[in-house]
Amino acid sequence: MNLIGNAIKFTPEGGDIRLLAHRLDGEVRVEVRDSGPGIPAEEQQRIFEAFYRIGETDQKAEGTGLGLAITQRLVHLHGGKLGLESQSGSGSCFYFTLPTAVTSDTHETPQGSRKRVRPSSLESCD
Repeated sequence: MNLIGNAIKFTPEGGDIRLLAHRLDGEVRVEVRDSGPGIPAEEQQRIFEAFYRIGETDQKAEGTGLGLAITQRLVHLHGGKLGLESQSGSGSCFYFTLPTAVTSDTHETPQGSRKRVRPSSLESCD
């Protein structure tokens, strides 16, 4: 939710936000792409620090600077990675990866019957 909320907050009126997901080598990668102002290269590592906020924005966006730090920790606790691809003036792509779970294709329901579960298809980033 934090990644989508940030995309909404920093994308100008009429801009574009896309949510994409795909499988990649035993992981699932979820991306939130936006057409906002982008993040300067020199701020991209610091943006994941608690309480850090980008100083030179033309918007006075509200927030504490904790959202990305908390999101990074939660993704890490689930065995994943949170990352960023961005260029100043060209929008941003925040993404996280999580390991795929190994499951059987049948599951018992609370009533004791068995149902076949099929994985949903994921939209490709291509």
